[in-house]
Amino acid sequence: MGQRINLYTGREYLQSSYDPSKPLTGTVWDWYLAAPIFAGTFTQKLNNLLILGLGGGAVVKLYNRAYRVQKIVGAE
Repeated sequence: MGQRINLYTGREYLQSSYDPSKPLTGTVWDWYLAAPIFAGTFTQKLNNLLILGLGGGAVVKLYNRAYRVQKIVGAE
């Protein structure tokens, strides 16, 4: 499946999936990535980011790719 990295928990339960060759995921996370653009705060760099419900952590890689985040805090 190309470069896709999957994180499974339990018995074959897909927790998170990440494909570094694709900038967008085709999921709800694409809209969250675009939120700063719609808010008028898009600078291509974020100093801080809080992610509530971090899950498997694949979204961290997406935000780093899009915004070069300096500090990310994730809370489950």
